[in-house]
Amino acid sequence: MTRVRNLWAGVLCILGVAGLYAQNNDEVLFTVEGKPVTVSEFNYIYNKNNGDEADYSRESVEEYLDLYKKFKLKVQKARDMKLDTIPELINELAGYRKQLADSYLTDKEVSEDLVREVYDRQAYDVKVRHIVVKVPSRATDDQVEEARQKIESIAERIHGGENFAEVAKVASEDATTRLNGGELNYLTAMLPNGYYEFENAMYQLEPGEVSEPLKSNVGFHLVQVIDKRPARGQMHAAHILLRKKKNGQPAEGVKELADSLYNVLQKGGDFAQLARQYSEDSNSKDKGGDIGVFGISTYENNFEDAAYALKNDGDISEPVETSIGWHIIKRLDKPEREPYDQVRRRIQADIKQDDRYQLAKDQMIEDIKEMAGFTENTELLQQFIDSLDETFYSYKWQIPQGVSGTLFTLGGQDYSMGIFANEARKNTRKRLRFSKSAPLEASVMELYNDYVREQAMEYEEANLEQKYPEFGALMREYREGILLFEATKINVWDKASQDTAGLREFYEENKDDYMWKERADMETLLVITEDKKLIKKISKYFKKHSGEEVVEKFHSQETPVTYRSSTHERGDLDVAGINWKEGAISDERYDSKSNTAKLRKITKIYPATPKTLKDARGYIIADYQDSLDKEWIESLERQYEIKVNEEVLDKLIRD
Repeated sequence: MTRVRNLWAGVLCILGVAGLYAQNNDEVLFTVEGKPVTVSEFNYIYNKNNGDEADYSRESVEEYLDLYKKFKLKVQKARDMKLDTIPELINELAGYRKQLADSYLTDKEVSEDLVREVYDRQAYDVKVRHIVVKVPSRATDDQVEEARQKIESIAERIHGGENFAEVAKVASEDATTRLNGGELNYLTAMLPNGYYEFENAMYQLEPGEVSEPLKSNVGFHLVQVIDKRPARGQMHAAHILLRKKKNGQPAEGVKELADSLYNVLQKGGDFAQLARQYSEDSNSKDKGGDIGVFGISTYENNFEDAAYALKNDGDISEPVETSIGWHIIKRLDKPEREPYDQVRRRIQADIKQDDRYQLAKDQMIEDIKEMAGFTENTELLQQFIDSLDETFYSYKWQIPQGVSGTLFTLGGQDYSMGIFANEARKNTRKRLRFSKSAPLEASVMELYNDYVREQAMEYEEANLEQKYPEFGALMREYREGILLFEATKINVWDKASQDTAGLREFYEENKDDYMWKERADMETLLVITEDKKLIKKISKYFKKHSGEEVVEKFHSQETPVTYRSSTHERGDLDVAGINWKEGAISDERYDSKSNTAKLRKITKIYPATPKTLKDARGYIIADYQDSLDKEWIESLERQYEIKVNEEVLDKLIRD
C-alpha cells in the first residue's frame, strides 16, 4: 500500500486534488463525457490549495479549472481502459477503505466528541467535595459488592438530609480530605485516567447537588459540587520566597524582610536581581525567581489566589503567606486559552490513553446496534453454551451438531449460529488463552460480544459514505488517485523508460536543450610538507609541467606528492579562484594542521557542446515524460467532450 500512498501524495501536490465531495442541489461547473463536476467539489479543491490566497480572481480560478479538467480527463480514460476492474487494484482500494474507515469512524464518532467535551469543560473550574469507599486493586466480587453497599447506604443518609461534609468527616476513606469534609478544591478537565465518571458528575451537577454512587480506580465515590467558575487557565509568574524556618528552626524577621523587599520593589527595584539575592527557592532564584507556567491546584490556595489576582504583566503582589513562608509574586505572562484547532491533536492523544476512550467506543457500538435494529436470540446462544464441554478450550473442539438458527439480526441481515460457531472455531488462539477454570458461559460470551462488535463496526463502515459525505470524498481521492497512477504509468512513465527509439528521437530533436557549459580539464596536486619554500618551488615547476611530471620529480617518502585529473564546468566551485584559461594555476592553499598544500591547474578548455544521451539521461527522460503527458492530454481533449457552464463559472469570479 505504500506505493499508492506515495503516488497519491504526488498527485495532490501536482494537481491539488483533495477532499472532493458534492452537496445536494449543487450547480454543475463542467462535465466530462456527460459526467458532472459540481461547484462544491471545485471550491473545496481551490480553497484547500490556495489557503489564504484563495482570492477567486479569474486568473487563479481558471488556472485551477484547467488543472482539474485535465485530471478528470485522465480518470475518464482510466475507466475506459477498465483499470477499475483489475482485481489487484480493487483489493488495494478495499484495504485502504478498511484502514481509513476504522480510524475515521472512531475519530468522527468517538474521538471528536471526546476532544470537544474536554475542551468545553476546560472553560470552567469546578470545586468539589467527595466521599470515598475504597476497593482493593485485586478485589474479589464479594469485596466489590460490600463496598458498593456501603457507598449506597452513605448516599441514602445524604439524600435523607444529612450534611455531606459532616458525613464525609466520619464515613470517607480518603484520609487526605476527610477532616475538611472531603473538599478537593477546584479541579478542571481532564482528570487522571480512571476518573471519567467522577469528571462527568463534576461538570453535570449544579452547585449543591450530589451524585449517585460512581466508580473510579480507587473505589466508589459520592461527589458534591460546591462551586463553578470560569477557568483561571494558566499563569506564568516569578516569586521571591522567604522561608519561615531555617535549618528546622523558626526564623525571625521573615515578614519584616518581605515587607522591606516589597517596598524596594514598589520604588522600582529589580525583581529578578532581588530574587537572586534573597529568594530561598533554590529551583528558581538563579532564574530571577521564574517558576514557569502553572495552572490551578498547583500551589497552595493563598499563593494561587494572589497570583491570579494580578491583572497585568509586571504586577507584583504584596507579601503572601503560605505554609512554608512568605512570597512576593510577579506576574510575567498570562497565556490566553489556545483555540480548539491548536489543541485538538494534543487532547486527542491524551484521551486515547484514557479509559473514557474505550467507554465511548463501547457506547458507539451500542448506538450502532440500536440504529441498526439489533435483535438477538439469547435462548439459542444458551443452547449452544449448554452443548459445550472442556474441549472448547483445545484444538480438538468441533462445532456441536443440532444447534442452528438465526443468532442475531443487524441492519436487516441475519447472522446464523453456524457462522458464529465457525468464527469461534477458527479463533483457536483466543480459546486457548481462556482459563479452563473460567465458566464456559463467560468465555463464549466474550467471543460472542467481540463478534457482534466486529459486525456492528462493519455495518457502520459500510454506510460511511452516506453518513459522512467527506468520507466519500476521501475514498474518491484514493479511487481516482489509483486510477490516475495506473493510467499515467501505462501511457507516460513506462513508455518514457522503455521506448528507447522514441527517447532517442526526442533527444535528437531537443539536444540543444542539454548543453554542457564550457568545461575544463584540471589537475590537482597535493603536497605534504612543512617546507613552504619547497611548495613555491613545486608551484613554479607545475606551471610548465604536468602533474605526472611533478610527482616524478618531487615525490619521496619524506615529501609525498600526488595528483589527480578531473573535468569541471565553468562556474563550478572546484575551479573557483583560477583564471578561466589554459595553463592558469591557483595560489597555494596550505593547511597547517595537516601540513598539506593544494595546487590546481587548468590544462585544457572545451567549448560548450551538447551532452550525450547517456550524460543527460535522467533529465531527458523527465522531459520526455512531460512531452508524452502533454501529447496524451491533447489526445484526450480530442477524444472526450468537456462542457464548461460559463454562467456558473462567472458566479465564482470575484474580480
